[in-house]
Amino acid sequence: MAFEPSKHVNGRMWPPGVSGNPNGRPVGSRTVFSQSFLKDLASVWAERGRAAMEKTAIDQPGVFFATCARLIGPEVKLTIEQTLPGNLSMDRGQH
Repeated sequence: MAFEPSKHVNGRMWPPGVSGNPNGRPVGSRTVFSQSFLKDLASVWAERGRAAMEKTAIDQPGVFFATCARLIGPEVKLTIEQTLPGNLSMDRGQH
């Protein structure tokens, strides 16, 4: 028996609001997992977080600083300004 191709509605296999997997993940299960994970993470952090940071900073400073850099948001910017002795300018047009 040959399968007939499914008809697509607006480029989709199912109409809007109809799931292609009606027996999929139960509603709210992801939220329950996330809440439980964050609770466990907070518990471990409270007990061992600072010690783990200090150990990483000493034993693996590259990993420590790379992690810190990932946690700093894009709103934090670093500006470095360099001046030459005697207020000399890098512009060739100024004397």
